Order: sequence, then structure tokens, then C-alpha cells
Amino acid sequence: MTRAVAAQTCRDFARPRRARWLEEVFASALVGVGAAAQVIHIPALKKTEGSSWSRSCDRDPEKAARVAQKFQIPRAFGRLDELLEDDEVDAVDICTPNFLHAPMAIAALEAGKHVLCERPLARSAAEARGDGRRRRRRRTAC
Repeated sequence: MTRAVAAQTCRDFARPRRARWLEEVFASALVGVGAAAQVIHIPALKKTEGSSWSRSCDRDPEKAARVAQKFQIPRAFGRLDELLEDDEVDAVDICTPNFLHAPMAIAALEAGKHVLCERPLARSAAEARGDGRRRRRRRTAC
């Protein structure tokens, strides 16, 4: 092996490599499009490499549509169950009032979606344990 080939091999070996799963793009959805979602979540997550924010959902379908248009999100839903039936969605970001976090996280986990949730995830330890069991059973991240 020549010095040039050896040097190139060393450079190739030393080059940092990214895991293949980091190169996948996760299609994500935002549940709850209030102030926290618009000021913090959407702008930050739009900048996140490897994510595609392709859905929004709010109990007020018109508000979901307005926010989707404002942030160039292709589809808006007025019902969580409709969003969770969408096979193109890999993960959901839950930005709703606290009392809705656990039921929505549970529904998303049972639908096989990954979950990012505003704190608190649950209102009690029992609720949180239930979320953990569902996450392990479905092999999803919460």
C-alpha cells in the first residue's frame, strides 16, 4: 500500500459517520396549535434536521388550517383520531392543556406513533406508568 492510499484510508476511517437512522426523515404532526406551539415548537422544529412537519391538528379545525397555512404545513385535522389514522405520520408533538397530555399520548402510542409531549406527561404517577407500559408494548419513543 502506498503512502497516499494509506493516508486516504486513515482520513476515511477518521471521518465521522452518521447512523443510518439519523438520515431518515420523520413525518411529524403537531397536536394543539396554540401560542406555545406557534412561538416555540413550530419554529424550533422547522429548523430540526431530519424532521418534516406535515400535519397539524386542533379541536378548532379552522385554527388548525390557519396555522398550517401560516407555517406551510400541508394538512390540517380537526380530530386527533383522524390524524392518528394517517399512516404517513411517524410522530406527534402534543402541545395541548395538561389534562389532555396523557390521554392523547396514550392514543398516539397505541396507534404506533412516537410522542413528544409538553410537560407534564401525566397528572399522576399511575397515568405515567400506563404511558410507559404502552410505549414498551408498541416499541415507540415517548
